[in-house]
Amino acid sequence: MTRESAAAPTISEESFTIRVVDRLSAIDAARWDALAVEPAPASPASTDTPSDVANPFVSHAFLSALEDSGCVGEATGWLPQHLVLEDPQGAPIAAAPAYLKGHSQGEYVFDQGWADAFERAGGRYYPKLQMSVPFTPATGPRLLVDPHPERRSGGRRWPRAPGPMQPRPAFRPSTPPSSSPRIATS
Repeated sequence: MTRESAAAPTISEESFTIRVVDRLSAIDAARWDALAVEPAPASPASTDTPSDVANPFVSHAFLSALEDSGCVGEATGWLPQHLVLEDPQGAPIAAAPAYLKGHSQGEYVFDQGWADAFERAGGRYYPKLQMSVPFTPATGPRLLVDPHPERRSGGRRWPRAPGPMQPRPAFRPSTPPSSSPRIATS
């Protein structure tokens, strides 16, 4: 007798929503922080369930403190534009701290030469969208993904990308400059 196993239903790609939020306070701190952890590897010597490891630089508290203190914002040229991927129920399943920038100050990507050359050639390098942690050279995750999607999905499988994801070299807003957010440039 052969037993057939039924495949778990797949969640439809069309049911996801991507939001851009301009204040981290618009996202529940516990939900953001649940994405800002990396699953800890299981230790062969331990029978305990490993604890997830939080990265303090992408925590809701740290990024909110930067916003609340004025370290990031319109006046400093770090305009928060955090990206949040939500499931069909509106719960965040992935996020990225992101900032619309009008300059390259306060970051550890030294692209001023590229910006200058592009603008001398007639292009417009700024504003740019940067997924990063402001003023922080520390390494760590910047694309935050639910480390345990099976807990929330009821056993359903998440859709797989058709191939490897390729990063795009630059972000160019589709809105004309007159309707773009105002950010400091210097």
